[in-house]
Amino acid sequence: MRHLGSPVAATLAAVGLFLALWVVVPPPLPLLLNAAAIAPEIAPLLVGWGAVVAALGLVRAFGWATRRALLGAGVAAAALALVPLVQLPAAVRRFDGAMR
Repeated sequence: MRHLGSPVAATLAAVGLFLALWVVVPPPLPLLLNAAAIAPEIAPLLVGWGAVVAALGLVRAFGWATRRALLGAGVAAAALALVPLVQLPAAVRRFDGAMR
């Protein structure tokens, strides 16, 4: 069962990084518009997803290259998904100011 750890973690990393990328990058194709619209809404889940992928990379991956790739993908996905969460307080202040 240990042999399934790296491919599963790599798939999770690819999906998480793909979704987190659309938080900050506008979609180049209309087909990807749904992913770009949903990604900021599920950003808190993507942060957790990135943390899980990074942990899987440390625990289940074979070889240093695979561990570094999974750890990097997990951290990158979490960092990209944090963008709307970091911007939220300023957006709320601007909204409150505009409503006064």
